[in-house]
Amino acid sequence: ENGGTLDKYVGDAIMATFGVPKSFGNDAERACRTAVRMREELTALQQMWAAQGRTGIDIGIGINTGDAVVGNIGHHDRLEFTCIGDTINTASRLESANKEYGTKILISQAVWDQVRDLGLFQVRRLPPIRVKGKAEAIEVYELLGWAKPGEAQEAEPEPVASTVAE
Repeated sequence: ENGGTLDKYVGDAIMATFGVPKSFGNDAERACRTAVRMREELTALQQMWAAQGRTGIDIGIGINTGDAVVGNIGHHDRLEFTCIGDTINTASRLESANKEYGTKILISQAVWDQVRDLGLFQVRRLPPIRVKGKAEAIEVYELLGWAKPGEAQEAEPEPVASTVAE
């Protein structure tokens, strides 16, 4: 729907990429659109499952943008096309931080910088979080969904305890 690529399954997680191997210039926007649509579809599924008396599932999503090492990585007997690096690790840490924050979708400052002026998304700024592998805390936003006409895109931050995502 938004041109992403399913990169890999990692345990009970999936990694999707946008702009790999070639950027379309709006990769952060397409990742955010996909995250909002995933949450919408999951909500519909949860309602259906609840009506059937079935147990639902939940997901957390972390989105970051930046440079990464991209290509065939591994041993010559087992190469796979994938992405690695700090940008990827930070997205993973954001996904993990959803449990601590009680959120569903967390995006980095780099993502918000790229999508803010589009007027498409509603976010809530959260306190900076310290993530494993970074000396400084990073700015994060909860992606709440689609922006509503006439409403501020960035909701006032609510008090949330700062955390370390591992």
